[in-house]
Amino acid sequence: MDGERDWGDAHFYRYVLESMKSGVISVNRAGEITCINANALRILDLPGTPEGLMGKPVIEVLRDHVYIGQLLLESFKSKHLPNRAEMVIRGPHRDGKNIGFTLSLVRDEAGELLGSAIFFKDLTQIEQVEEGQRLKERLAALGQMAAGLAHEIRNPLAGIEVVAGLLKRRLADRPDDLAQIQAILSDVRKLDETVANCLDFVRPLNLNLQSTRVESLVEEALASVEAKWEEQGIRVWRQYGSHLPELMVDPQKIRQVLLNLLVNAAHAIESRRSARAGGTVTVRTSVVPVDPDARTLQLRAGRVRLDDLPREREEYMALEIADDGCGIDPETLDNIFYPFFTTKERGSGIGLAVAQKIVDGHRGFIDVESEPGLGTRFIIKLPLHPRR
Repeated sequence: MDGERDWGDAHFYRYVLESMKSGVISVNRAGEITCINANALRILDLPGTPEGLMGKPVIEVLRDHVYIGQLLLESFKSKHLPNRAEMVIRGPHRDGKNIGFTLSLVRDEAGELLGSAIFFKDLTQIEQVEEGQRLKERLAALGQMAAGLAHEIRNPLAGIEVVAGLLKRRLADRPDDLAQIQAILSDVRKLDETVANCLDFVRPLNLNLQSTRVESLVEEALASVEAKWEEQGIRVWRQYGSHLPELMVDPQKIRQVLLNLLVNAAHAIESRRSARAGGTVTVRTSVVPVDPDARTLQLRAGRVRLDDLPREREEYMALEIADDGCGIDPETLDNIFYPFFTTKERGSGIGLAVAQKIVDGHRGFIDVESEPGLGTRFIIKLPLHPRR
């Protein structure tokens, strides 16, 4: 009887899986497929059957969709998993599909990490076209409205700045009044910067990719803050990897991301200043594999040679910015990448959202680890594009 019940349960869960409208793929810690349904095969245009793909390395099965395989493998090391995100995939016939997906970790009752799973749906399906179109129209209208408001705000801001500048010259011999004018100018510039960031967020991301040395970008970003940091007692530790290759990125955009993270690190140290003066920001660069076991998995598959697999994301350039500041509590950590979410009294809450948008535009990953009272570490992984 027990054997018959187990047999029935196994078939029941298989029917549940096949009845789902979403595609489902799960892998174990070794990167081997433990679950895949027919909808996943259909959406991704994969050959074979769900039963025939069980136990195979995800790198082999998703050779035409490397990014999805890497999402599953990277999830074991990520603290912040994508939820209700979207991406465009292209199958063997290069027909683009827009899919929405959610990534989850699989744990047993004791909390032991067993694997990860991705749930995805083809957003280009007929039953979702109208809803998707309405959503796009609303988002487009919201973007236009935000851009219009930003321009309307910037015009009077420019006028205020001009008038304040004139008053500053007239009141040069009155220090008390001059300090108030300087405060007005400072606030105007901060507000103008916030408006500019909002415009960046609603505009389409256009990348000007160039071959760039990542250490140069880090040094340029540090040059913007180090003079002020010396006065605040903030030290910088540089840990650059040796013989780092150049990276195909938009230098201006990546520099913007790095500067935003550095400024956040200084704010975190400043918030903890009551405990002890000064602090340390550590900047690391290195080349890391897609997954520590990825190359072994590829070789172990036997039927797949490394040269047969897409090489543009075999390795990542990892950029880490860590501080020993106040840290971030778990509830806040879940929301830091949402637009306009901020814990700062005068923050705009747009910086990390823009940073994530830029990293996503480079087909990379951004993750964060933090412990309240101990500090925070942001990790950016950008795919390497080897010269051919």
